[in-house]
Amino acid sequence: MANNQKVSASRRPNVLFAATTIFVLCLFISSVAAPHSWIMPGDFSLRHDVEILVSSGDLKLTISAWPQNGRNLLLSLNEIEPSTLSIEEFSSYIRLMKYFSSNNSGAYTQISAIASTDRFLFRNFGSVIRNNSSFSVSTTYESDSLDIRLRGNLLDDEVLDDHGSLEGSYAGIQIKNWWIGVGYIDQWWGGGWENSLIVSTNASSMPGITLIGQASEAPSNLLVSWIGPWYLSTSLSQMEEERFVPKALFWKMRVGFRPFESVELGLSRAAQFAGEGRKKSVGILLDMLAGIDNGRNSEGEEPGNQLAGYDIRYSREIMNKNIDFYFQTIGEDEGGGLPSRKMGLIGGSFPVSPSGQARYQSIRVYFEGVDSALDFYQKSRLWDTAYGNGIYQTGYRYLERPIGTSFDRDTLAFSFGIVGIRPLATTNLVISWVAINRGNNPEVLPDANRNSSAKQKFVEVKYQDELISLKRKNLTYYYGGYVRNEDLRSEIALVGKYAVYMGVSLVLN
Repeated sequence: MANNQKVSASRRPNVLFAATTIFVLCLFISSVAAPHSWIMPGDFSLRHDVEILVSSGDLKLTISAWPQNGRNLLLSLNEIEPSTLSIEEFSSYIRLMKYFSSNNSGAYTQISAIASTDRFLFRNFGSVIRNNSSFSVSTTYESDSLDIRLRGNLLDDEVLDDHGSLEGSYAGIQIKNWWIGVGYIDQWWGGGWENSLIVSTNASSMPGITLIGQASEAPSNLLVSWIGPWYLSTSLSQMEEERFVPKALFWKMRVGFRPFESVELGLSRAAQFAGEGRKKSVGILLDMLAGIDNGRNSEGEEPGNQLAGYDIRYSREIMNKNIDFYFQTIGEDEGGGLPSRKMGLIGGSFPVSPSGQARYQSIRVYFEGVDSALDFYQKSRLWDTAYGNGIYQTGYRYLERPIGTSFDRDTLAFSFGIVGIRPLATTNLVISWVAINRGNNPEVLPDANRNSSAKQKFVEVKYQDELISLKRKNLTYYYGGYVRNEDLRSEIALVGKYAVYMGVSLVLN
């Protein structure tokens, strides 16, 4: 898509009326006590505390895929004997119990607004901004078995000529360990804090149907009881109309399990198929599921564009500190029945408990490296191919953003990050060294930043703060920004390229 073009508004309904209607309706919904349902990705503080208790063995859950089952998490927390916890673990336990005892359950309304001086290209697990600016109104109802969220968004974006969205709206029903939902549901797969190679929250969520199951206990069947706590997610969604293949379908599936207390494994797969002008049949679907593609059919008759791979998370106590290591590899092609032509991600994280009168109650330090070129482990890499396809030429992207890592393909990046936890605030500071577009193809630069320039290297420092008001606990402020030493939009390097944003969120019970 040309630099000066915007994506038209036809891909989404105009929701100006919907946003107003939601705001009025939510004022009439009574607030009732109910447990938190599925916890969507994006909360740095909550993930930090859950990982502390998972790594110590106190929580018997899988943690490398989000959303997480809030009901199971609360039940598992209630089984913990607090007197057996270390000071660090006890602090996380208390913060999580406060989270579940908050008033944001049952029925509540949330009004949010955020604005920035520029579009933010690179997002991580906890990023709060995606568009240039947005205004959102949502109402949420949660009970023991039913979850409903209606959300209307008004957007201002330099790439999307679209000012209305229902993103974040969904309805779901809980049946034992299973939840089935319809709507826009964010997901994050893998142990990374900065990146996921296959499913992240970098791109907007797509409308579709999702099935998620999670259990803190191993299956009772003897044949599979060895897998321990498990997680399963699968969804079928529809992509946007303005693509090379309009309205393509997007299917993804993940299975995660924890056979040992210190080891969690995940198997992930995603595929684009069907769409306007493409064959649609049970046979095509079965070929796609069986992996009969990647050139094994006649030219142009491949059933879909697929990615698949695995990730592992390993926890080990070193010098009285639980350190988590994680690795993810995703392949574009298939060879010998297994993913081939792989991208790779590796990282680690650990908590730090400041002593004395420190400003922060707890700190998470993480380091992460990602290489999104195919055959990343070889000297001769395969450039200009990852996240691409000869048939689905828009690639593994939705609304102009990569569905996997926000760096897109052919990028080598190393990040050092800190998450700081305060009583009423969460801070994220990240320093990244990035070599982007190493294949020297201008069409793979993210978003609207495609140009004729060659591969680029830069250092980026980004900061984000989430602060709850001292006087009104239902009011949250967001602010942050980034600075990098090179402008991705031109061939001219600019020391001090920067952008800032501010936002506010109000919860009404």
